[in-house]
Amino acid sequence: MAENIKIENEISDENGEAPAIQEDGKEKHLLLLEKSLKEKEEEAAKYLDHLQRLQAEFQNYKKRSAEERKKIEEVGKEDLIKNLLPVIDSMEKSLNHTGKDLDRKVIVKGIELVHKQLKNLLKKERITRIESVGEKFDPLLHEAVMTEFSDEHSPGIILEELEPGYSFNGRILRPTKVKVAISKEQG
Repeated sequence: MAENIKIENEISDENGEAPAIQEDGKEKHLLLLEKSLKEKEEEAAKYLDHLQRLQAEFQNYKKRSAEERKKIEEVGKEDLIKNLLPVIDSMEKSLNHTGKDLDRKVIVKGIELVHKQLKNLLKKERITRIESVGEKFDPLLHEAVMTEFSDEHSPGIILEELEPGYSFNGRILRPTKVKVAISKEQG
């Protein structure tokens, strides 16, 4: 901008009017304009190059981030699978013993032990079961699949859990499927 003012000053007189430019003045003026244009083109090329480099760096960052996130997910899955393997082993042992003449109580006890093992694994992984029976229906935690008239319970109270729901670190993995009390006026 300062160069433009300089150029304008060079080609204007005291009154701010442009005097008749002579031939050598035109060449000087054109040379100044060409020089200014060349400088601006070089500056624009530098900015374009800088922008292109930044875009390439950002694309590389996005790729690295996606790869790192994938690796972290795989490690998390790997840890969970490692923790599930003993439970699978216990199930296989139980299944191997079912062909033998075992008392029904022994089979039930084996299933109870495997169930306890699974519950402990879920607890260790910070997966919690969502409480429901007797609680007020919350659409964020529960999915109402049935309703039942009830004089004993207030409307909106959960009467029965049909399928348990679970959360992980406060996020719902699966809502609890429930039967909810309604009043006769609601029906």
